[in-house]
Amino acid sequence: MIAKLRHKVTLCSQKDVVDGTDLKVPQYAVKTAWAMIKAVSSNPFSNKGANTDSRNKATHKIMIRYDWRLEISNLAWLHEARLKSPARWFKILKVTETEEKGSAFWTFEVMLTNKGDALDQPKTEAVTTVASLPHGVSL
Repeated sequence: MIAKLRHKVTLCSQKDVVDGTDLKVPQYAVKTAWAMIKAVSSNPFSNKGANTDSRNKATHKIMIRYDWRLEISNLAWLHEARLKSPARWFKILKVTETEEKGSAFWTFEVMLTNKGDALDQPKTEAVTTVASLPHGVSL
């Protein structure tokens, strides 16, 4: 089963960020993993690579190895960067745990939402720490 994990995907969480008057929804990378991707149905796409089907129906099943350290409820998106084909963004619709030949896996039912060369990459959260100076110390 592990030999079928041929696609490299990035699991992403979604956090709303208000910047001035605009609401932006960036996708933050949580973990990169090897996956098996299987198409189960198709969706119509516009010329710019956006999904034109308004229904939330699963287009692919993506399977990765189980990781107990990962909080599944925080995940919203999967990103697949491909070498010869355009990158793809998948919206996570459903997650189930399965076991194949003694190994635990997560199976994601996802909807392909965007594909194209000019898509944004997952962002990594900048770690900012604010430390205060001890009382009486100034710089």
